[in-house]
Amino acid sequence: MTSRSTLTNRNFTRSGIAFQVRFMANRCWTDLHPVRVPKTHPLLLASLLLPAEVFMPRRCAQLSALICVICCLHVLPVLAQQEENTNTPLVKLGMPAGTFRYWADTWGMVGVTLSNRDSQPRTLKSSVYFEDNANLQFAREFWIPAMARRRGWCPVKLPATYATGRSGTSNTTTIPIKGMVFDVSAGDEKLLPTPAGKQLYSDRLEFGRETRVTGIIEHQITDAATGPSKDSLKSKLSDDSEFDYAYEGAVAMHNFLEGQSANPTRRVQQISDAFLPAFEEGLDGLDRLVICNNRLSEDVAAAMAVRRWVHRGGLLWVMLDRVDERSVSLLLGEAFDFEIVDRVNVARIAIHNTSTEQTWQHPRYFEKPLPFVRILASSGRVDQTLNGWPASLLVSAGKGKVLFTTVASEAWIVAGAGPQAENARSELNPNHHAGLPLRQLAEEFMDVPRKSLVDAANLKPFLVDQIGYRIVQKSLVVLVLGLFCLSLPISGFMLWRSGKLEQLVWLGPVFALAATVVLLQLGRQHKQGVQPTVAMAQIVEATAGTSELAVSGLLAIYNPDSSTAQLGSTNGGTFIPDLDDQQQTRRMVWTGLNTWHWENVTLPQGIRTAEFQASVSTAQSVEFRASFGPDGVLGQLTGKAASEIKDWLLALPGGNRLTMRIQEDGTWVSGPADLLPPNTFTRAELVTDAMNRRKAIYQHLFEQNSGTFPRQPYWIGWTNPYLTGFTFGPEVERTGEALLLVPILWTPTPPGTKVTVPSAFSICRSVAGPGRTGISSLFRASGPWLESSLESSTWLRFQLPDQVLPLSQVSGTLKLDIKAPGWQIKVSQVAGEKVIPIATQSGTGQYSFEVAADGSWVPDSSGGLTIGIQMLPEVAAPDGNLDEQTIWQVQSIGLDVRGTTSQ
Repeated sequence: MTSRSTLTNRNFTRSGIAFQVRFMANRCWTDLHPVRVPKTHPLLLASLLLPAEVFMPRRCAQLSALICVICCLHVLPVLAQQEENTNTPLVKLGMPAGTFRYWADTWGMVGVTLSNRDSQPRTLKSSVYFEDNANLQFAREFWIPAMARRRGWCPVKLPATYATGRSGTSNTTTIPIKGMVFDVSAGDEKLLPTPAGKQLYSDRLEFGRETRVTGIIEHQITDAATGPSKDSLKSKLSDDSEFDYAYEGAVAMHNFLEGQSANPTRRVQQISDAFLPAFEEGLDGLDRLVICNNRLSEDVAAAMAVRRWVHRGGLLWVMLDRVDERSVSLLLGEAFDFEIVDRVNVARIAIHNTSTEQTWQHPRYFEKPLPFVRILASSGRVDQTLNGWPASLLVSAGKGKVLFTTVASEAWIVAGAGPQAENARSELNPNHHAGLPLRQLAEEFMDVPRKSLVDAANLKPFLVDQIGYRIVQKSLVVLVLGLFCLSLPISGFMLWRSGKLEQLVWLGPVFALAATVVLLQLGRQHKQGVQPTVAMAQIVEATAGTSELAVSGLLAIYNPDSSTAQLGSTNGGTFIPDLDDQQQTRRMVWTGLNTWHWENVTLPQGIRTAEFQASVSTAQSVEFRASFGPDGVLGQLTGKAASEIKDWLLALPGGNRLTMRIQEDGTWVSGPADLLPPNTFTRAELVTDAMNRRKAIYQHLFEQNSGTFPRQPYWIGWTNPYLTGFTFGPEVERTGEALLLVPILWTPTPPGTKVTVPSAFSICRSVAGPGRTGISSLFRASGPWLESSLESSTWLRFQLPDQVLPLSQVSGTLKLDIKAPGWQIKVSQVAGEKVIPIATQSGTGQYSFEVAADGSWVPDSSGGLTIGIQMLPEVAAPDGNLDEQTIWQVQSIGLDVRGTTSQ
């Protein structure tokens, strides 16, 4: 009889390993307690099996060894993965940062947090992109010490394909963003997976559809993961002390401005990130910005970014009761031109308007007095005063404006939603509304300047003409074609004389083929003869009191053959080459605050363009200081040599332009004879191709910005392009031109100086004449007047510039260009209460009338001179039928004034 153990061993192959293990346990380990083996550690199971080999047959021992090998192969990768996970950096990518909100076709910032858990420092590259344009990526490299954590930001630009108009009742939505992280410590890119084992990080950003945005830099720092929490429309029922009045003032001004538009968007964007935008492009989405704390004094890079943003057209409100002098000096630089006398408190608010001479009384008496900063301003415009001291100060800075308020924001707002809330489409109403003085100041923030004075599409022909790669010289083409055309009749004549005219059938195509080959060879040689070239058309805007220039425009890159490009910057600025049709996954990589480069960019043959903007620092401020003298305007240009300037002119508000003459001592002079006719930009008799190109840019500049540029007198001229810090490779030739725009800084004319004021510098307005209450409806401040067939009496007041007031011994020359066939023109002047006839003329013509040649004309108390023009028909219309009366129209009118400055 077979024993039990023998039977069991014989059935081993049929019962399997599990049976054998149970058998050995029952036989030898019956006194042991059960052992729980975790599933994640199969190696422990193998350790239990090994002692059983003494009881197992040979085959069982082999299977046990196999199990051990399998378990080891399973456990070792797990342990290795755990070791690798311990060293893998922790990453948070694509978080909102900067303004916490993003707008189509504008720059912004996304947050990046990296933790290095390794014992060695690492260099990581974070790269993000938007789903609408996955081929365009934005990246930044970070160096992270061992066992350290670093938080930073990465610049991004949203695709222009995102809609910017309003959609339904909501102004916001979210947009997806994707990202990757590479380890570039060893020089090559190693993609790091996410904690979930995926290749891509993903997040969503808040997208704004507003067309006009107001931002405020908050004192309280908010976590990037949560973002700002305030609601500009949320009503509060709590105690008054819980209001953030700086924020409430920003909301009140914004809501007033948006209430004047057809589609108000009542929202103030809070900037509460620990990292303020450190480059001006990060503020692109904002039109207005409110500063109510000293955070900028602790962040010089952010203060510089805000200053440059203002120079490009940003509108800034600074609450001086909350901001110290250091922050203001960082913002304005050398243009910081007022003195803080002291800081006091006021309980009763009565703000006086210096223009209307009206005083607004705040309806509330403040039991807790409000802080009030008393200042002395040597420049700028004071529109509101409080107790005789400036309550507001408006300063121009480049294309932008800075509004300083000196009394707490509670003084400018009134509790309640205000009258505008009745027409609001939102169910929520704000807590406060703007008082009358704030509404008057807010008007200065209504019009946001154009970010680009000349559209890129208008600059492209200017650049293409400069590169000049497209065709062979016309003279060579004409020569080849001429020889071809002459060869046919000459060959035909010779063949006819020899009696072989039939050979012309094949000889003609041979000549044509030869001409084609020659032209192709010329084209190939011409193409190879042109090196890779970068041409830049720069619009350079100087700001008074600073050594920085705001540079923008268009660059064109010509490549004779397809090649990899080396594009980047060592001094900030941005440009994105137009390569959307190439389907290249290109990446803009930032390696520092002002350094970046493009990766994986291949430029095809031909021309590719890119809009750009940059800021350039100069050793000396570029300024034009001017005053009035005997010959007109006298000026001095600093920061640029006169020999480097071409096609210069003076541009004035209202559309008038003058040329200037350079004297031997380097002084620029412009008098009454230098006034240019409309649509004329030079008096040169010989016009070159370069001058025609510049003329086209001038036309676009003044036509596109009619009424908005210039708002003050500017000196304008062409010069060589400035170095922006952009890099294009070592073998690239550079060319181009820069249009330099410099605002004029006026110097007061000393008393006792004889001066001539050209007509372009006097502001002309239609006024009510002696004994009249109405003004002429035919008058136009610029351009021709309206046509008329009626008798008319028009009175014009010419306001002299402040730089020459008070002025004595005044005389003038009135220049009138008029179409008036059959009409009589009577000109008179107003002297005190008297009307003195000057002259009478008849018909169409360009007339000059001398006024008070003896110097007896006395301006009024505000520095104005008044002229009257009366139009009378030479022959009355028959039977009073006005339809038969001829038409008259004033084409232009101006008054050149001469006099002597006095005390």
